[in-house]
Amino acid sequence: MKNFSFRKKPLSGRTLSPRKNARLSLEPLETRAMLAINALGYHYDNQSTGLNKNETLLAPANVNINTFGKLFSAPTDGQAYASPLYMAGVNINTPTIAGVHNVAYMATENDSLYAFDADTGAQLWKDTYLTPGPGVTSVVPVPPADLKAPGNITPVVGITGTPVIDPATNTLFVVSKTKEVVGVNTHYIMRLHAIDVTNGNEKLGGPVVIGDTICNNATATTPTFTYVSGPVINGTGDGGTQVRFNALRELQRPALTLANGNLYIAFGSNNDIVPYYGWVLGFNAQNLALTGVFNTAPNGNSPNSGQDAIWQSGGEVAVDAAGALYFETGNGSFDAVLNAAGFPSKGDYGDSFVKLVLDPTTDSTHLGQNGWGFKVADYFTQFNQAALSQADVDVGSGAPMLLPDSVGNAQHPHLMLGAGKEGTIFLIDRDNMGHFDPNTNHVVQEVDKVLLGSFDTPAYFNNTVYYVESANSLPASGGLAKAFSISNAHLSTAPTSQSAAADNYFFPGATPIVTADGTSNGVVWTVEKKSAQLRAYDANSFATLLYTSAQAANSRDSLGSAVKFAAPVAVNGQVFVGTSNALVVYGLLPNKLPAAPSNATTSGVTSSQVTITWNDNSTIETGFKVFRQTANSGPFTQVGGNLPANSGATDSFTDTGLQPLTLYTYHIQSFNNLGAAGYASVAVTTAAAGPPPIDLQITNTDGQTTIGAGS
Repeated sequence: MKNFSFRKKPLSGRTLSPRKNARLSLEPLETRAMLAINALGYHYDNQSTGLNKNETLLAPANVNINTFGKLFSAPTDGQAYASPLYMAGVNINTPTIAGVHNVAYMATENDSLYAFDADTGAQLWKDTYLTPGPGVTSVVPVPPADLKAPGNITPVVGITGTPVIDPATNTLFVVSKTKEVVGVNTHYIMRLHAIDVTNGNEKLGGPVVIGDTICNNATATTPTFTYVSGPVINGTGDGGTQVRFNALRELQRPALTLANGNLYIAFGSNNDIVPYYGWVLGFNAQNLALTGVFNTAPNGNSPNSGQDAIWQSGGEVAVDAAGALYFETGNGSFDAVLNAAGFPSKGDYGDSFVKLVLDPTTDSTHLGQNGWGFKVADYFTQFNQAALSQADVDVGSGAPMLLPDSVGNAQHPHLMLGAGKEGTIFLIDRDNMGHFDPNTNHVVQEVDKVLLGSFDTPAYFNNTVYYVESANSLPASGGLAKAFSISNAHLSTAPTSQSAAADNYFFPGATPIVTADGTSNGVVWTVEKKSAQLRAYDANSFATLLYTSAQAANSRDSLGSAVKFAAPVAVNGQVFVGTSNALVVYGLLPNKLPAAPSNATTSGVTSSQVTITWNDNSTIETGFKVFRQTANSGPFTQVGGNLPANSGATDSFTDTGLQPLTLYTYHIQSFNNLGAAGYASVAVTTAAAGPPPIDLQITNTDGQTTIGAGS
């Protein structure tokens, strides 16, 4: 999803608006307005093209280490498996902060949701979904040991799927997962939160509980479960007559999707520990009421459950212009016995591309084969599905992308493509997807094993499809970024370009995005996990590497610690990447020195420390350096490292480990990629050592103080 708003652009500087919203830049402003593009959901749009075609600042000519780099990072309390979101011109309204900001939203596995000023990194508000409710004695994110998945997501599992924002109501939707102790019972709960983007408050009557499951005898090889609440449908997959949503075993991995006035949430597994299924749930975006439940394998015959997870390496459920939903399922149950219409007779769709439409003929009291509110309109399953499932070479490791009609033809105007662990790319007609034939595949085109494997969502730009491959192993051999041309319903059978072997990608590859100004100045962005690099390529050829965050000297642009399946977001001249402990922001570097700070003052002076505060007079500094002189003629030495900027109109630093009754002089200097500017100066003498004086008072009998000591 995306929407448009207008704001003025400074004549110089890297951003479309001042980096510190507390005060305006003194530079003259142009009178013409400029589009400010939002990134409100995964991969930019519901077709999951990964294309931002309204990027007017970033281009192949300026994405290099001389003009592009790391601007700042904002610390977080956990891993960011969810992609960042961006919304321009948000009127923040909290008890401590008010005013219009461009905002980056970031969710973490510690069940936290952050709102950062996208131009400065200042934290505007933070939510935590770990506050105990009535009767709850403990609430924490779920430890991997409880999931029997110690190597999957660590050290905790909380928010995993990328949220989505409804700009019409200024509501951000996000799903949390918690472990909560009530009395002698341990509950595992998934909740849907509807969050006001301006202040972080819950709205629309939220949160609502998606599922609440108690795990009995958790240490047993096969524990049993008590289902407190959650979707229930008919099916034999659990060995009975009903299939229930297991809030412990299910992982809300795919990104959330907003379409048709509904929020669509898909689920997979934690490390393939049964019982689990692929689920798609629909919720009304106005009141959070449950509007539909779909299960991918309600009658599956896999051990202990139907399996068929929907995970897609974090990719979203795609939606076309008519409102139909598309996704890929993982290995598990597929019913090769078809009904008269060519659909699996028991409704089990393992290792398949699935198309859902809304089904008004079913509801929570009148269930269909796979649940209610949805029905399968079409599907495609490979002829050798059983062998692929047995070998864990499922198609559901990747996510589908819906292609524009311009690359189709009269016979196949509505196309989609996707790939999985096997590395075969399938080009599929969305109006006639091909069903299942045990002898052959009926799709528009398949390009066999042209990738090592796909753990990503591809991107599209200018009749080109972009993939970043990965082998299905850990540790994996390196893969490449590969581009394929597409037109007239035909995908090139070999890459039209690929990255150099020296710039390979280890497991799990990467999900690419593209920025462009219309049909020109295309740049492809990726994150390579093993080397923790942000990379940028000319969209005309993967052979042209424009930039990596490892190129600049002295780790200037270091990303830090990357997480798997991380997808960057690039919008309005900035690139946002979530890491294991921060939101890291890149963009065009300033083209002039920052203004020097001023009005340096001291406070909190003791015998061993002092706090220095100064006015921050620039919008383009990278940070500040504080230097200290111990004697009037002695050298100045830097203390405290390089301090981040952008905390507001003033910044401060506390210097510790000082000597009592000693004169110190401080210089505070602003700097950016071009160097350092002038400095502000202040001197202070520390206090004497020893305990503070005692406030001794002698009082007459009439209550009047006559002598005061230490006052």
